[in-house]
Amino acid sequence: MANAFSIQVRGVVQGVGFRPFVYRLARENGLAGWVLNGEDGVEIHLEGSGRAVETFLGNLKTQRPPFALIESIEGTKLLDPVRVLEQPHVDYP
Repeated sequence: MANAFSIQVRGVVQGVGFRPFVYRLARENGLAGWVLNGEDGVEIHLEGSGRAVETFLGNLKTQRPPFALIESIEGTKLLDPVRVLEQPHVDYP
């Protein structure tokens, strides 16, 4: 069974190609879920192995788009997956 994680990224992460970057990074790590703009930054929902999420978070910090500035990343492991997708997707409001 997949683990589920809710992640909030705050900083300069809107209008700099951050959501497509998250999508690509999730695919590279075999993760499913979605990413969308929130009121205070970007909201990410991921499902997959804990190891893949750890790798994703490390790469999120070190491979960010050039104009993105991450001020904080807060993550919570959810008790149950919300929905398991075959591949990640980006929601564009």
